[in-house]
Amino acid sequence: MGESLSFREGQRLEKALDLVEKLGRENTAIVPLQPSNNMLAAAMLAADISPERAGLVWKAMLEAAGQG
Repeated sequence: MGESLSFREGQRLEKALDLVEKLGRENTAIVPLQPSNNMLAAAMLAADISPERAGLVWKAMLEAAGQG
């Protein structure tokens, strides 16, 4: 059983290292899965859209990035 636990820990380490590598790339940011009210307000002002529409745009962008 110790070996299988070690194997799973190795997989977690690989995933963590992959994440660190991705974070080191240019044009990469960590963003929440749900936008804050300030984020929605900024989107509304920038694009002259409703809060609901801004939320849908946020969700679509996350899904396009493979995060949603």
